[in-house]
Amino acid sequence: MDWETPAHRALLRAGVIEACREGHEWYVRALDDKAGIQHAYAIATNMVRKGEVPGSRREFIAFVAETLEQIPVRCPICEAADQVL
Repeated sequence: MDWETPAHRALLRAGVIEACREGHEWYVRALDDKAGIQHAYAIATNMVRKGEVPGSRREFIAFVAETLEQIPVRCPICEAADQVL
């Protein structure tokens, strides 16, 4: 199943991540935002209930959690550019 885009949508809607302002990569806005992460899980649950995402709620929430863990804190392209300056 291709859950990558729906997982990003759930995290974006919850405000846990946002797109790089330069348009490069995703980054996590707040890793310790437990309320935001719980909100993302609630959004993911609703996405499954509404049929926006196939599969089980448990599987999709696990995928959302895995996706969040893989998203860097800062855009790697912007970070590399800052190191060059």
